[in-house]
Amino acid sequence: MVIVALLCMFSCTTEVDICMDGSHLHLAEVELVHHISNVPDADKVKLPDSMIVVAYRVVNSWKCTYMSPRSEEFKPGRYIYNKPGDEQAEVVANGNAVGKSRAATEASGSEKFLVKRGDYRFLAFNNILNDVMFSHKTEDHWFETESLIDSAISKKQIELHYKNYSLSSEHVNKFGNAWSDFNPYSTYISSSQTPVIYCFTDICHIDDAAKNRVTLNFNEVTQNIEIRFSISRESVVVEKIMAEISGIPCGINLMTGKLDIKKTYKTIFMATEFEEPDSEKPTDIWNGTTRYVGNINVMGLLSSNSPELETGPGILQMAIYTYALNERGEKKSKIFHVGINLYNTINKYSRVIGGYDDKVILDVEQILELKKDEVINNSNDDSAVDNWIEIDDDIHIDI
Repeated sequence: MVIVALLCMFSCTTEVDICMDGSHLHLAEVELVHHISNVPDADKVKLPDSMIVVAYRVVNSWKCTYMSPRSEEFKPGRYIYNKPGDEQAEVVANGNAVGKSRAATEASGSEKFLVKRGDYRFLAFNNILNDVMFSHKTEDHWFETESLIDSAISKKQIELHYKNYSLSSEHVNKFGNAWSDFNPYSTYISSSQTPVIYCFTDICHIDDAAKNRVTLNFNEVTQNIEIRFSISRESVVVEKIMAEISGIPCGINLMTGKLDIKKTYKTIFMATEFEEPDSEKPTDIWNGTTRYVGNINVMGLLSSNSPELETGPGILQMAIYTYALNERGEKKSKIFHVGINLYNTINKYSRVIGGYDDKVILDVEQILELKKDEVINNSNDDSAVDNWIEIDDDIHIDI
């Protein structure tokens, strides 16, 4: 019976590390290929410089976590958890002794790292260790502890949560000190528009006597949201527009796509002129109607509970920097503070926007009308149309 048991053990190909030769580490070299064709082209230039990769051996459980650079400029990578033996040791790959020095890895032209042989699933997601966008709470470092890795994968609880900041924080206050917070229900997330990408591979066999190439097919789990609106001007010039949108879910479960809406945050962005195909710019700088657009990459967007509310989630606020001429023909600057509850605009998609669409376009139907020193009351009685409101904060500066 002992002989039969030993034969069964040695014939099982899924069990590993049974060789008694201490000089043979049974480590296999894995080449990681970052495949991002599923990410929208506009977001590819904003992707993070490195990704966290968890190698999870499904039989005879073993796992490690590795920081994998996405570009040559940020090599070499490094182990975060459970480095498998000495990387400087020689291991057998393709029947030959290979000196696994970091210099050799860099010279190879592709990112490679070592794991024990066996059957693996690999999962990869944004590097949150040095990113100002994501929380660094203890539970967010589940990939650094074996038991937490097992729990996170088995319960499908791989989550990312935003860091939140006050308005005075350097990560939020990149647009100067002029922003006034008229919707103080919540704090802010970084204005960075880094997309969140994620991959969880099928099972693949990793052998120490083979060339192992693992392709990480990334999908974007953040939602690219474009906000469009029109401003009609009479005797006024718009110089720049700062905007704030509220209702951003605090986190997302990467494996299920479920948003965490227990809290919602806000973010600040700039709006610029939107050049539509075949459109003509107004020839009169003082008068005309101009389209504007702002863009954010966030983990979803939540609407207000009611179209009547002026604070809370789903509110778009703007500071519109303008100038006009006074009676003496002198320039006078004014900042219009306006807001709009995007209840109807967001609900054309869903009360909670989230998913894998390349882009969601929130097009505000109501035109905002500015006349020199005032916002014209252009409210619409149609209950399905969102209306602009002027926020009571009058700022005039003579130039």
